[in-house]
Amino acid sequence: MRALTVRQPWAFLIVEGEKKIEWRSWATKYRGQIVITSSARKPPAGCLLWDDEPLPQEKLICSAALGLVNLVDCRPFTADDLHDAFMADWPEEEPVSGYAWVLENARKIEPVPVKGKLNLWRMDDSISLSLAK
Repeated sequence: MRALTVRQPWAFLIVEGEKKIEWRSWATKYRGQIVITSSARKPPAGCLLWDDEPLPQEKLICSAALGLVNLVDCRPFTADDLHDAFMADWPEEEPVSGYAWVLENARKIEPVPVKGKLNLWRMDDSISLSLAK
């Protein structure tokens, strides 16, 4: 199974179905289900959502497989993608660049400890994933 490692709090937002676009500097031709894993880097304290509501620190698990999503498109990133990518702080004077990985059908799983990797990588098929209750 393919996996993508994402830093917190963005991994949490993806598996919650809030973050629909993942910004990457590189494109992929892969389409289909991917496992979202969180990186080992601890999230900054006091992360906020758009409505200034703090994110629950206990849910910002690091170094774990957290959910499944469908990667349905990969296209050039545009200014219209900034909100869905949780990148509203992009400097107005900077041109928008990179690629929008369009994500759909987010499903949380019971967290499984996993060491993340760079790029789109293959997760060991022996790792058992079960949907969260």
